[in-house]
Amino acid sequence: MAFVRPVHASVVLNEFSSNSDPEWVELYNTTADPVNIMGWKLSDEVNTTASLSGVIDGNDYFVYERSGGWLNNSGGDTITLKDAADVVKDFVEYGRSGSIVGTPAIDKSAGRVSDGGGSWVTCASPTKRASNSCLVPTATATHTPTKTPTQAPQATNTPTTAPTLTPTRRPSPTKTPTPKTTPSPPSADGATPAAVLGAEVAMASSTATPSGGLKQVLPLIIALLLVAVGLAIIAFVLVWKKRKLPV
Repeated sequence: MAFVRPVHASVVLNEFSSNSDPEWVELYNTTADPVNIMGWKLSDEVNTTASLSGVIDGNDYFVYERSGGWLNNSGGDTITLKDAADVVKDFVEYGRSGSIVGTPAIDKSAGRVSDGGGSWVTCASPTKRASNSCLVPTATATHTPTKTPTQAPQATNTPTTAPTLTPTRRPSPTKTPTPKTTPSPPSADGATPAAVLGAEVAMASSTATPSGGLKQVLPLIIALLLVAVGLAIIAFVLVWKKRKLPV
């Protein structure tokens, strides 16, 4: 796997071979101007320090070589570059879990994909003092199956059926059949019995005094009686007074 780490120094670690004899570390000047590395240092985790001297031309390489296995391979290691003031300019960790790059095989190297920057990868062919030709392995895209979301069943709205109103029919009024009048046979004088009966009823009504007429006349009769009684009393009084007068 390739790792990318930003570089802010003008001279950086560019390539190394920790499993060769001699072991070597390559530096690269990323600027167009020469850089004097007098007093600069290379070290590993156990503080095996190498002092550097010289001038690196612009966009050029510098290689430090050392025999004796000063770079650790079995458990990984860290190579650190410091300037003359012991300021860390660059470092690379390799050969362990979480490292930038793995431990190169014998007579192989690890380097940056592009000189002076980019990713660290294991290179099949070392390119000491030359432009790195290490290629970033093509990552195989792992196809993650798209999970088809399970659509929640939509609630079916059951339409509420409105109750059917059955109109109540009002009962038709029962027509009372009018009894047919059976015509009465005419009498001997040519008049129908109904006409004769009507004449008799009218005559009886004219001769009979209805009770209602008596009630209307009774107050008048009483009033007349009272007037008569009053007049009689007045007459009596006048007669009685006339008898009292002297002759």
